Amino acid sequence: MPMKLKFIFLMVLLLALLYVSGCTNSSTQILKPPNLVITVDGNTIHPAVGTYSWSVKNNDGTSTSIHEDSDAPPGLVKDQEPFIVTSSSEITFDFEIPPTKYEIRTWDEDNNVTGTYENVNLSEHEGTVIFEVLAHWEQGTASYAFLLHVK
Repeated sequence: MPMKLKFIFLMVLLLALLYVSGCTNSSTQILKPPNLVITVDGNTIHPAVGTYSWSVKNNDGTSTSIHEDSDAPPGLVKDQEPFIVTSSSEITFDFEIPPTKYEIRTWDEDNNVTGTYENVNLSEHEGTVIFEVLAHWEQGTASYAFLLHVK
């Protein structure tokens, strides 16, 4: 094959690859909610991800969505050892991508929500507590569960 023809062939192949990668760029977006890391007194907690719905817009005007169901927060944490904290412990929530809003819920072992809060004041809790963080973004909603034992 003459050198000029090889060059043209490689250029066409390169352009085709760039076109395909551009067309599929939106479909490679992650269809899951951002990670959440919880810090209590300098210690890191990785909560269990619960039910979530997530949607991304594709370059062609369509969207791709996913909905993942899970057990309620008490079921998500039932086999975990609670993280031991004191009533004066400081707790922070560090989202990979900040949500537009979130709320914290407490649950009992019978799958009932026992409280809803804008932030966590551990002095209001005692013993083993099941917490859920319910976060909202433009792309969807996600639930995260973790277990604390407040002394």
